[in-house]
Amino acid sequence: MIYSESRYTTGSLFEVPINEKTDSTRIDRTVTQTYSGKTRVPTFGSIHYTEPVLAVTLPHVTSSVPPSRGAGLKYDAGKLRYSLIPPSATKAIAEVLTFGAAKYAPNSWQTVENAEERYLDALIRHLEAYRSGERLDPESGLPHIAHLLCNAAFLSYFDSKEPHGS
Repeated sequence: MIYSESRYTTGSLFEVPINEKTDSTRIDRTVTQTYSGKTRVPTFGSIHYTEPVLAVTLPHVTSSVPPSRGAGLKYDAGKLRYSLIPPSATKAIAEVLTFGAAKYAPNSWQTVENAEERYLDALIRHLEAYRSGERLDPESGLPHIAHLLCNAAFLSYFDSKEPHGS
């Protein structure tokens, strides 16, 4: 029995009946191992035997097109997906940082005394201005939400620098 990539993609869980025809069965083009009875010799992915079937979970890859068609493989399961961050959020932070660099100096926010307390206060001030209906910061002309995001990024930066107890 041969399972084609058009029916099963990487990351899919599917079952292969174990019988005399299971030997040399090709399970998707990304897993090409010989399985006989209860023997398992995978190069990747996880194989779970149950009676009377073999359940195979294929690893996540960026393409379900098999390598035989010229597509490469890239194993990035479990890695951060920065493409999910809205570009507007990244732009908003950059706009606030650009304004701050011109007003003070580039990256001077990293050396502010009592930075965590002060940036938390600033974040809350921008949040409250936004909640009260004010959309733009009167000094910068930028959205309060952009300032809020930037202050949250600052807090994240400082938080990542501190050792955390359990």
